[in-house]
This record gives sequence, C-alpha cells and structure tokens, in this order.
Amino acid sequence: MITQTDIVNVLQNMSITRPAFCSEADFQLAFSWELKNYLARNPKLSGSYEVLLERRFETDKKSYYVIANRNTFL
Repeated sequence: MITQTDIVNVLQNMSITRPAFCSEADFQLAFSWELKNYLARNPKLSGSYEVLLERRFETDKKSYYVIANRNTFL
C-alpha cells in the first residue's frame, strides 16, 4: 500500500530535482513520472500499482493523472 511517507518521499525528491513548475499540468506530469519511478525502485510496491493517464476529451480538455491498483484491471 502506498503510504503518506511514500508520497512525502516523492515530493522531497521532486523538491531537489525539480523545484518549480510552469503549470498544474506540468506538476501533475512530473509527479506521476516521479511516482512511477519511485514505485519501480521500491521492491515492496513494485508491480502492485500502475500510474495511468486519463484524459477527458468531451468535458474540460484537462489531463488527470491517477494511481490505480493493478489488481483492479484483472
């Protein structure tokens, strides 16, 4: 299970490697990418979760990044 500590670790890594963003969408993409890499490096979480991009075309044209448990799709 992803814990608050995992999220804090991801945000701390981002504060060092990428402290500024030009938009919320830029932050969402950077966060999702960093989280994906964090999950891959963590053997306890690796393979348990997948970071997916969901895009709503009919409504507001914004991108949303979501965390989904892989078992949901089996």
